[in-house]
Amino acid sequence: MIVTALLLSLLAGCGEANQGGNDNVSSADHQKEYGLIGEVIEVSRDEENSRLGSVHVAGEEEDAMYTEGFVTITTDTEFISEGDLTFEDLEEGMRVRVLFDGAVMESHPVQGTARQLEIETAEQE
Repeated sequence: MIVTALLLSLLAGCGEANQGGNDNVSSADHQKEYGLIGEVIEVSRDEENSRLGSVHVAGEEEDAMYTEGFVTITTDTEFISEGDLTFEDLEEGMRVRVLFDGAVMESHPVQGTARQLEIETAEQE
């Protein structure tokens, strides 16, 4: 009986919980944890399979996990902006917020694939 109680308490601790990672959670209690927030330094367009290209983003935002990175953009990357902008509309100098899709290469600058790329408007800056 003691063993059963011990096993039940261990299983209760193994439940699935969101630890606030890089998930896109829309609630007042949870904020998005952006991988990068900054200015687009360079846009490289090189379509290959589901890959559209990449952007080099640099910034010094305290609200982001990294200050600089190379971000791969795929056909699965969600774009958020006023006016329904797409990868083709990205230009150097634009400010963006990046949510990574899964793990990133912990190099400097960081390298990863964007799950979501939000193009900031003048009101957001």
